[in-house]
Amino acid sequence: MTARMRWAAAQPGCSTTYHPLKTLAGDMLQSFKTSVRWQDSFSKVRSPAINHRFRLPTAAELAILRELWTCGEVTARDLHRALGKECYTTTLTHLSNLYKKRLAERFFDGRAHVYRAKVEKWIVLTAVARHVRDTLFERSGVALALCALSDTFPDRASMASLKGVIRDNERRTRLARHETTTRPAVSNRR
Repeated sequence: MTARMRWAAAQPGCSTTYHPLKTLAGDMLQSFKTSVRWQDSFSKVRSPAINHRFRLPTAAELAILRELWTCGEVTARDLHRALGKECYTTTLTHLSNLYKKRLAERFFDGRAHVYRAKVEKWIVLTAVARHVRDTLFERSGVALALCALSDTFPDRASMASLKGVIRDNERRTRLARHETTTRPAVSNRR
């Protein structure tokens, strides 16, 4: 007798009988759902800077997240009015999905659900950019940057920040090369 059978038998007033094949099928279906859930194209992302685990948002969820980042805490009705393009129940569904994906927090204020972003903007956008880089540009950040800059003309401030990023990457590359060339050889002798 399994633990589940003992639990079912111990429930007072339980008129349903335990069927091991149905339970096994249910367990297999649940494990299949959880394995498929994290293996789709929007796979689980772990940010290196902060220990958050979340699934990537869809385009509609990202629009809602942008609104949450700008407004802070907002009720579902106010968020729907701010977006103004979808049905109210669609907005609620997207908010519920963001809550399930651990991208938004929800709490009650009276009868109203109040939502706020749980993960910072730069973490989500970096994860989305990594996903695009890995799936579309074969893990080439340079190809992604060239494609992003090919049809736009950045202003002076943007160009200065890009040059700063390039300088920092060159400095890190030089330091990494210097560490590998000057690292003392490790001897196995005692």
